[in-house]
This record gives sequence, structure tokens and C-alpha cells, in this order.
Amino acid sequence: MRPTCLRFVTPAVVLLIFIFLTAPPVTAQVTWYVDDDAPGDPGPGTPELSDPLEDGSAAHPFDAIQEGIDAAAGGDTVLVRDGTYSGTGNYLVDFSGKAILVRSENGAEHCDIDGDGPTAGGVVFENGEEADSILRGFSIHHVSSEHFVISSPIRMIGASPIVEENTIIENVNHSVDQYGSAIYCQDSQAIIRNNVLSGNELWTGRGGGIYCRDSNPSILSNSILDGHSLVGGGIYCSSSSPKIMGNLISGNTCDYYGGAGIYLVSSSSPLISGNTIVGNTIVEGGDGGGIHCGSGCDPRILNNVISGNNRGYTDILAPCRGGGISCASGAPVITGNVITENIVYTSLEKTGGRDASDCFGAGIACLGSASPTITNNVVVGNYLTGSSSRSGFGGGLYCGPDTSPVAINNTILRNHGREPMTHFGLGIYCESSLAVIENCIVRDNQGEQIEGCEGLVSYCNVEGGYAGTGNIDADPLFVAGPDGCFYLSHTATGQAADSPCVDAGSGPAAAVCFASVDDTICLDGLTTRIDQVPDTGIADMGYHHGGGVIIPCPPTVGAGLDCVPSSGTLPFSCGMSVTLENLFDDYKRKVAVKLHLTVAGGAHYDNWRGGRATVGAGEVLVFPWAQGIPLLNSLVGDNLFELAVEDVTPAPFNRPPYPPAGDTAADNCTVNGISP
Repeated sequence: MRPTCLRFVTPAVVLLIFIFLTAPPVTAQVTWYVDDDAPGDPGPGTPELSDPLEDGSAAHPFDAIQEGIDAAAGGDTVLVRDGTYSGTGNYLVDFSGKAILVRSENGAEHCDIDGDGPTAGGVVFENGEEADSILRGFSIHHVSSEHFVISSPIRMIGASPIVEENTIIENVNHSVDQYGSAIYCQDSQAIIRNNVLSGNELWTGRGGGIYCRDSNPSILSNSILDGHSLVGGGIYCSSSSPKIMGNLISGNTCDYYGGAGIYLVSSSSPLISGNTIVGNTIVEGGDGGGIHCGSGCDPRILNNVISGNNRGYTDILAPCRGGGISCASGAPVITGNVITENIVYTSLEKTGGRDASDCFGAGIACLGSASPTITNNVVVGNYLTGSSSRSGFGGGLYCGPDTSPVAINNTILRNHGREPMTHFGLGIYCESSLAVIENCIVRDNQGEQIEGCEGLVSYCNVEGGYAGTGNIDADPLFVAGPDGCFYLSHTATGQAADSPCVDAGSGPAAAVCFASVDDTICLDGLTTRIDQVPDTGIADMGYHHGGGVIIPCPPTVGAGLDCVPSSGTLPFSCGMSVTLENLFDDYKRKVAVKLHLTVAGGAHYDNWRGGRATVGAGEVLVFPWAQGIPLLNSLVGDNLFELAVEDVTPAPFNRPPYPPAGDTAADNCTVNGISP
């Protein structure tokens, strides 16, 4: 008689039993430990002398990072304890194609890879690694070489890992034609996020921070600082279209060709969005202190702050072009940016006594055959300067021969030039260009607002007037709102009068559309009202808020320095934020001042990079003259303090002494409405 239990065994159940019995065993994910000076290690810091019981366990860790990687399998973690890792197995680390997480135990501040070795050191991904290969939380330095062209501290060739939360500092390459002083990407779609790249240097190469070749990585929320190269001081892209989003790109320099912040060439068309690109400098020659768009490049440059970048020369006689952005060809989209306090300069002092070259486009320069779309930007306070024998063209926007830019709904203000240099169109200058300029506000620029653009300008508010359909000349009645300045006055939001720019544009707001990060956005999704109600009906002129960029307010220009506290005692309570900003002189130039503080008790201040420091008695704080956003964003404390102003603006500006004769610093100074 058969057992009754077998009556219920179906073919499906038999199949499940077979799969269970024949499947390979599931391997648990393992954490492998690395420690350069574990208690049982006879040679701390020397991987050649190891714990005889070394097995990668917490009790007997490896003393070389490569040993942990070699032992790991897919899904494992290599956990590296605090210390400095050098020598064999540490100065050069290869992921070997493994899908593993290699991370420090307590972050980059406590875990250092010393890349000094007989060959090019650093961390290498060259075996098809993907997003499940992750490097996290290391400081990498001393990766330097005089013989290896590709010796970046992090190298990704045919691989697309995640590189995050690392600090890559002070790596130097002396060899010829190097690439990527901190990170090198070739045929890569890597994710590079939340890293600090600082003080990395190439003597004659490309990409002082990151080099991209035939790659489309995501470069997100990094700080790329103080890098140097021949071209592309911060980021260099060749035939690459990465996402460059939310980064701070600051203090980078390059010698020639341009793009001190970002350099694009060979049909690179990245998304550049939400970055702060500030204080980058071309030392010798080239175009685009902030961003240079080269041959065939069609980037989308959206919602960035591009400020205080310099485009100048020391000893080369060639045109000076594009302090903020330069476009040499292609069809870039430049939308929603704040382009401010960028400088194009050359001088007799800087050129060894010889006549220097003409200057073009301190804010934006359109060159070659470029046909950019320039929409909904604020272009304010950019600066042209040169020798008396040369000329400056287009302080805000320069449209060169054979270019065909389309400039719509921009606000172009307070761009200026240095005397005795001859200037033309310090708002906008067109030179045999087929530009279209529409719905813009162009006012308060030094000298002529627009020149050479006859027949190309319509529905614009131009100070002094300009011939063209729908053009007006009237105070735009700017007001401040939730996202800063350059909202328009509306009676519907409580102002005394409607701005003459309201409903004065070329057509319906719903029909004026711009590129956005995801798709497009039209003016009926943006606003000029402080209550943030979208534009409806006929479009308003000028910049529309809603792209997420905070617009700092311009000063009220008068004798001496405005909006700067003078000597005096100001009481303030804990939590009250005092913002010191808008440091302009009566020539509409941002200046340098020293604020001498005397604090009765403790206080702290926050700077523009998000750092915080304590103010002590007699502390001296210095504001750079060329930054578009104030270095000191707030000063908070619970005691009395005193502020005294000293003008320390350097050459080459040859400013008159401050305060002007017969004037005093206290005549027109306020701090958040509080008079000293």
C-alpha cells in the first residue's frame, strides 16, 4: 500500500525541491578590515611587515588596502580604519573589476592614501566597473609624476564607478601633456559626487580638477578649488557631455586657451546647472574666465552663479574675451544665470609696456559662428579694462561678427569700463551680428547702453532709448522679493505703481519658453511679482524669478561706499543675523574693505563657502573686491561690537582715495536698515 502523503506531491513541488537541492549556496556579504597600525602589526605603517595572523578580520586586519580588495568578492565591503596608507598595496589601489564598497571608517579627514610611489599612484578603475563599485571617504595626495601622462589620483578608463566623499588635494604632475590633475575619465559614465578637489596642478596639461574624454559622468555637488592647468583649470571636457550640477568651482587658474572654470571642446554638450562658478582666472591667454564653449559645443548652462571670474593677460598680445562665458561656435543655451562681477582686462603694466589688446564681453562674449540662446539671465556689474590705446566692447554682452545669438528677457545692468580706455556699448555691443534682442532691460550701464545693434532690438527697456518696435525708456521700478532683487513693482502686491515693464513684452507669456533641467519652462511658470504669482497675459520685460537662483541686490550708488557699516557700536542679540553686502563704490565697482571688529563677548560668522569661524577681540575680516557674492554672509552674537571701514582696493584700478574729500564713511551707511 502506498503512503497517502505522496498523493499530494505535484510536478511543481518536485521542481521546487530540485531547484533548492541544486542551487549554489548563498554567500554572505563580508566586511574585510584594513588597519595600518593594528595592535598585532610588527611594522605599523609598513605593509611589508604584517601581523602573522593577518586575515582581514576585525581582530587581525590587513595592512594594505589592495589586500582587502583582493580578498573581497562581489557585494563585500573593505573597511579602512583611520591612518595614513602608503607603500606597496596602498599607494596604488586597483578595484580589479570588483563590485565592492571600499570606504574609510571615519571619513576623509581621518584616512589618507599617500600616492607617492615608483609608478603613478592613486585609485584605478580599468576593468569595466559599474555603479556597484564604490570608493568613499578617503583623502588622496602626493600622486605626482614627471614621467606618466595619465597619473591622476583617480583614474576611470572604460569604467563607471561611484566616487564620493573623498578629498583629493595637492597632487602635482610635471610631465608634458597630462590630463586630469585630480580625476581622469575616459569612456566613463561614473558618478562623482560630494568630493573636495583642492590645489591639484598640471604644469602643461588639461583639466586642473577633472578631465573627461568620450565620457558622460555625473559631476554632482563637489568643491573644485584652486586647481591649475594649461587649459581648463577646473573641468575639461573633450567629446563629453557630463551632468555638472550643484558644484562649487572656485579659484582655479589656467595659462592659455581658456575656460579657467570649465572648458568645453570637440562637440561636448554637458548640462551645467546650479553651480557656483566664482573667482577663476585665465593667467595668460584664452577665452572664458568662467566657462568656454569651443568647437561644436551645445551645452545647457542653466541657473548658475557665474561671478568674479577674470580673463586677462600678462605678456601676450591677443584679444581679451569673455570674463564670464565665451562661446566660440555651436548653439549653447544660457538660461537663468546670474552673471556678475566678471572682468576682462589687460594693461600696459601687464604687457611689459607694450600696447595691449582690445577687450570684449566681460559678461558674455559670442564669437566665431556661435548662435547661443541667451534667455532670462541677470548680467550685472561686469567690468572691461585696458590700456588707453585700446577699446572695450560689450561690458554685459558682446555679439561678434557672424554670430547669431538670441537674447530674450535678460536684465543687463551696471556693466562698466575703466577710463581712459575707449568703450562701446557697455550694456550690449553688436559687431556685424545677426542677433535678436527682445524683452530685455538694459539700463545703468556706463556710457552707451547698446551700440551697433540697429534693427535688432525690440520690446526692450533701454536707458536713453533705442530705436525699435516696442522699445521704451523708463525706470523699471525694481523691488526686492523672496529670491532677492529684480522683481518688478506691481500694485497687486502692494507697491505704489506698476512697473512700465509689466505686460510690455513681445507676446504672451505662455509663448516665451526656455530650456530647463528636465524639459522647458515658459514665462507663465515664472514670475516678476514678489508674491510669486506667475506671469500671465502679455509677457513682462526682463528677468523672471523661479529658477532657484538667489539674486543679490545692487547698491544705491552715491558718494563713497554704500551699505557698509562705519565706526559705531551696534547692539544685537543672539540669533539676529546682520548681513554685510553690496560693497560698491561710486564707480559701481565692487571694492575691498577691511572690517575691524571689536567684540565685547563671543560671536561667529558664516562665510560664502558655508564655513563658520569665531570672531575674537580686534578680529580683522577682509572682503575681496571681485566676488559676486559676499564672503561674509552673516555675523551673529549676543554682545556689542564695533565696525570700522578701511578701503584696501588694490591696483590696477587706480581708484580715488576713500573717503572722498569732504565725505565720511558714515554719511550713507546702513546694516540691515540699522544706522550706526
